[in-house]
Amino acid sequence: MKNLRIVYFFVLSFLFQTNTHAQKINLEKWVKNKKDSLIKNGIDTIIYFHQYCGECSVKSRIENKDCEVIDNSWTLVDSYLIYREAGIAYSLKFNYRNAPIITKLKSNKSIAYFLSIDKLLQKRDLVYAEMHRKAEFFPPIPTDGGYEEATLYYKKQIIKVSLSEYQKRDGYKYWKQYFWIDNEIKLTDLILRDLKKNCNDFSLL
Repeated sequence: MKNLRIVYFFVLSFLFQTNTHAQKINLEKWVKNKKDSLIKNGIDTIIYFHQYCGECSVKSRIENKDCEVIDNSWTLVDSYLIYREAGIAYSLKFNYRNAPIITKLKSNKSIAYFLSIDKLLQKRDLVYAEMHRKAEFFPPIPTDGGYEEATLYYKKQIIKVSLSEYQKRDGYKYWKQYFWIDNEIKLTDLILRDLKKNCNDFSLL
């Protein structure tokens, strides 16, 4: 019943927002509302995962009718919340044009793995800060192409991973020197694997 209450809330907010929002979406506010609703229902560990691309809006709109232009002219491809309730993992997919869909996941290795690399990612953030202080730079990343971003909300902690397809493929030879890159790649791959291993999608509309 609690899970159904969550879905009802998302559907009602979806119907309201599709009538009031313009073409461009404030993604951060939208996600915050959904995340806060889950937390109010007693869920304290949530992954927000989304894929987006730059300089690809025309191509994406042809290939994927669900794509939307979000802030700063990025194009959203897919957007999910992943969470556990009563020992069962779910994904909540939303794309602003259709009603949110909750899916029961057969596999959920990504949440545990995200939590396991927390300290490593904290060390990564210290390296980022030190390089910024010294005005040192990471290898360049093309602004066009695909990106994946995962944010873990765990109680009061917020941990973020952001990768471009360039870092995972053509640019990996430049990025493999950084101790965190393989863990970030493994995390995003686990998330995608979890999302593919699912069963009984259901929507209230």
